[in-house]
Amino acid sequence: MNICRTNAGLILLTCFLLAVAGAAHAEDIYFPLAGGMEWIYDFQVISTNGLTNNGVMHRKIGEAVQHAGKTYFRSHTWLEADRPFHMDYTKRVRRDDAGYYSIDERDPQLVEKQGGRLPLEVGKKWENQVEGGVLQTTVLAREDVTFRGKVYTNCFRIRIASPGGEYLEEFVEAPGAGSLNSKAKRLDGTWILRLREFKKN
Repeated sequence: MNICRTNAGLILLTCFLLAVAGAAHAEDIYFPLAGGMEWIYDFQVISTNGLTNNGVMHRKIGEAVQHAGKTYFRSHTWLEADRPFHMDYTKRVRRDDAGYYSIDERDPQLVEKQGGRLPLEVGKKWENQVEGGVLQTTVLAREDVTFRGKVYTNCFRIRIASPGGEYLEEFVEAPGAGSLNSKAKRLDGTWILRLREFKKN
């Protein structure tokens, strides 16, 4: 099973993360998402031989689109200047009371996949089928987090892992802001994301 080849998008199954749609009061919503929102992350890749490369990752929510009778938002993810490597893709994302869902626009069949289950609760677990295998998600804790000098209350710490250990990610999800940081251990090294800026619109 080659979990690590499920495109660089796994780390931001944190992007579990970020890319779920809905547009209620953002201050009260986990995985907030509405047209115009953008997350900018400091992105660091540490290879298995210890080499470190840095970049800047963006995820921006665009226009609403209709598909199969449902409303999605287009979520564009890319790395500035193709550093430390090329990443540029778009998904259609939506959210409802039971969870959030995405369609990778690179998929010719445009198959919808559910990424997460709502509401978030400590101890809650679920599995998702991904290219190459299964990922298991566990909600580890609910906690207040101080990040870049700001206190975020009622955050959830979440772990995503493959059964064989090829992939292990932990991230902190803050209400109204999305994922604050993420660390993913992969077969090709470690990927670290730290939120630099969140633009609501």
